[in-house]
Amino acid sequence: MHICHEMERQDKETGNVLPGFVSQPIEVVEDMLKSTIQIWETTESCKRLRTILTAAAKNNDNLRDISKIVGFAFGDISSERKSDSALAPPRSYFQHALLLTLRDVLLQIKGEENSNDSTDKLRCFVQDPSYQDVDDQVLKKSGITILEDPDGFLETDDSTAVLSFAPNVPVRQIVCDIARPALIIWDTVKPEKKTDIVTTDPDSNRLREMVNDSYDMFEFQDYERRFGNVAIYIRRPSAPAAAN
Repeated sequence: MHICHEMERQDKETGNVLPGFVSQPIEVVEDMLKSTIQIWETTESCKRLRTILTAAAKNNDNLRDISKIVGFAFGDISSERKSDSALAPPRSYFQHALLLTLRDVLLQIKGEENSNDSTDKLRCFVQDPSYQDVDDQVLKKSGITILEDPDGFLETDDSTAVLSFAPNVPVRQIVCDIARPALIIWDTVKPEKKTDIVTTDPDSNRLREMVNDSYDMFEFQDYERRFGNVAIYIRRPSAPAAAN
């Protein structure tokens, strides 16, 4: 059992809560996101994702019916981080870049890629407590709206694409309770005998039942440890939606 508690720093004189991280200038964050998107779009991981979804959409209207994308626990993109060339840009940048790629692919599948109101045709949300004002400003420019907990879960329904990569909350367990999203990209659900890792978002029998009964699984090709052991789950056309 893991027991955790939140800690805050306070100003000794005013008692005001101090930010946990120092944000980088907005120009730096914007440039890093743009460069990350350029890097990500050239990877085999990105190309494979586009190919899988485009091919699946030919025989599965569930992908055409997706009206929103919700990403959980990506982490912020504005905090200053120690320089580490092996992990720069950080994971969080690539995960936001993947969300934007997914939006582009789904809009193409829906035939709305050139629509003037494409952001209304396919809304994008992210939920993580670490987002700061700089994140909000940068992500808004890309058409991504930051939500507070639990609003990301309240937005999740059967017409949603859900993204989550090694979160520190039980995202999969909660989603399993409330919806059968049309598309899911999250940590691979393993057979019971292969589950031996302690995690805050564990596999479970009901989670295995959900993906086995309702979804086709496709391998997701990780890119330099930015996503982890992840799989793509597409709800089968014949699979029922979540019960009301």
